[in-house]
Amino acid sequence: MASPMMTQYQELKEGNPNALLLFRLGDFYELFYEDAQEGARVLDLVLTRRKNSADGEVPMCGIPYHSAEQYLAKLLAAGYNVAIAEQTEDPSQTKKLVKREIVRVITPGTALFESNLETGAHHAIAAVTPVGKERYALALGDISTGLMRAGVFPLATIREELKKQPVKELVLPERLRDKDLMDTSGLDLVVNYESNWYFKPDQAQTELANRLGVASLEGFGFTHDDPALRAAGGLLAYLRYTQQRDLEHMTSVSPYEDKHRMTLDTGTITNLELFSVIRGGQRSRSLWEVINRTQTAMGARLLRDWLLAPLQDVNDIEERLQRVEELVSRPEALTNLSTALRDVRDIERILARLAADMTTPRDIASLRSSLEQMPVIEELLAPDEAEELSRGWETRFSLSDLQRFLYEALAEDPPGLLRNGGVIREGFDAKLDEYRHLQQGGKDWLAKVQEQERAQTGIPSLKVQYNKVFGYYIEVSNTHQDKVPEHYIKRQTLTNAERYITPQLKEFEEKMLSAEEQVSSRERELFGELCRSILDNAAEIQHNAHLIAQIDALHSLTKTDTQDHT
Repeated sequence: MASPMMTQYQELKEGNPNALLLFRLGDFYELFYEDAQEGARVLDLVLTRRKNSADGEVPMCGIPYHSAEQYLAKLLAAGYNVAIAEQTEDPSQTKKLVKREIVRVITPGTALFESNLETGAHHAIAAVTPVGKERYALALGDISTGLMRAGVFPLATIREELKKQPVKELVLPERLRDKDLMDTSGLDLVVNYESNWYFKPDQAQTELANRLGVASLEGFGFTHDDPALRAAGGLLAYLRYTQQRDLEHMTSVSPYEDKHRMTLDTGTITNLELFSVIRGGQRSRSLWEVINRTQTAMGARLLRDWLLAPLQDVNDIEERLQRVEELVSRPEALTNLSTALRDVRDIERILARLAADMTTPRDIASLRSSLEQMPVIEELLAPDEAEELSRGWETRFSLSDLQRFLYEALAEDPPGLLRNGGVIREGFDAKLDEYRHLQQGGKDWLAKVQEQERAQTGIPSLKVQYNKVFGYYIEVSNTHQDKVPEHYIKRQTLTNAERYITPQLKEFEEKMLSAEEQVSSRERELFGELCRSILDNAAEIQHNAHLIAQIDALHSLTKTDTQDHT
């Protein structure tokens, strides 16, 4: 009979047969059975064995949880999906087996690690499903930015689109698993499958309508029975499954084809040397390298999209040229705009990490500083002097209440990790301030105890210290052992000293640990409220981020026009 823990592991594995399962055990993620053998081979880990009454000794290997990202990146690069099973209750609060749940399934197209994302390009994932004779619905998404587009095409066109982005992962209905739908040779992507149910017309539209908070998708440019929505709904369901939560940063879906833009095939993109050079010497540069003077990641992605789908409507071209000309004619405003844009971080990807519960306090600080640049940029656009350039900015959301809340709640320079503490600004929450006062008072008390013990024992080098293994202790060097009082209780022997505890020190330790837990718990609670307030404004923030991207892309074209790039 298998042990309770291995039974728990097997139940989680049965629910995720197509992914390597990383099973949290203390400070490590462990892999077992065939997963361990695969993981050890790919990650170059030592394969060990764990006793299990049902299967004898089972293969196992592990990685430290605090540095898991680098190992996960290797597994994804090797084409694996990875399911993460976390401990969902505090081991110190239960005498039974700790509860574990799958909190995320990481795939090549859904990974949100910084190291896995190219700053100025989309991290694309696509879904395809048949919708008629030689017609297929295509949905293209980017979970790291909230982008989603959908349309209907023949297979040859879809293959071109998968090459253009390029797409990291293709999701198909389960019924196509054993069918040769499309030649994916030459495409650097992984194919995964989702239940047929999610690609059915009614279910797909329900999935989209629930996420977007609408009764009809006509407001997004689709007809009621548009077959493209089948791929979009299927893709959204797959993304929701991998993240194991609602995707609150995905606030829109748009039609794939735009009659105002040209469609370029991959051969044209290559021959025009839009992103890479196929001829010329070392000084030769692609068009992208020449015109990309963007200051933000969002602007860079949008400029790349403009190159992939150039304008073809004369009026649209004239409007863009006029907007650039307005910036050209205002060199001081252009310089100041560059400075303001430089202080804007990747708002879209910060929102994505927030929605995935992967954000850090510094992410929130970056979002706060980025939102503060919105009124600065708006003022530089000066509608009375640049009518075309400022067009659209009347739709900007002020978000002043959110900005005020972020300023009041978040510390000026928060730590990188929530567990390090000091995330919430002093004076924001009375209860947290009280806990912190108790904690600081304890540190002051500890310094007084050290002075008292030195005076009472006559040991000038006596130290009162703390570590995670032994807690608080008194350290006395060997040269002063004859002065140690009888009520000191020996805890540890070192080469040059002995460590002791006292009843008074143990009582203090319990109070300090309680205060630290109260501070940590209250900060987690307040940080959660802060994140919730941001996600409640996700659609408005995404809209503002797109306005910034547009201005940055125009700023880049203006810089190209005003600077010598020979």
